[in-house]
Amino acid sequence: MRYLIILILFIPFTSLAQIKIDKAGDSWELKVDSALDKIKLIDPIYYSHILRVCDTISYCNENFSSCYGGYNKKGTIIISFKDMGSNDIDDICAVLVHESLHLKILMNGIEMNGNREESLCYSYEKTFLLKVPGVNPYLIKHADDMIIIMGSF
Repeated sequence: MRYLIILILFIPFTSLAQIKIDKAGDSWELKVDSALDKIKLIDPIYYSHILRVCDTISYCNENFSSCYGGYNKKGTIIISFKDMGSNDIDDICAVLVHESLHLKILMNGIEMNGNREESLCYSYEKTFLLKVPGVNPYLIKHADDMIIIMGSF
């Protein structure tokens, strides 16, 4: 019993609970789950980061994905209909990685220029995408283009 108490006291507790994935579309939750599994396989650090900042993944009928959250609390990643419609798991991975950095910024109460934040998130996304075997070059080019566009403001 003494060892159990010592174990409990000295194991760092982190909030890495399961993410709730809303059901929608044509089994979109399965695609999102596959994307999370792929992120975990490629780089467990990116995966654990998503778990630390996100408690829900949902969808919207917009052309771009987004997120919402707040200071000191987990948030929601919202994947656009357009991104889900690409049927590319790597695209969904990119969205999850990108939006997770936005949530991290929100959670920590960091205020920065919106364009600077977008450029930073696209850089983070690109760093992940470069690790993905056989990734569609378009995804990397898109991230590069957005880094340049957002950095020019």
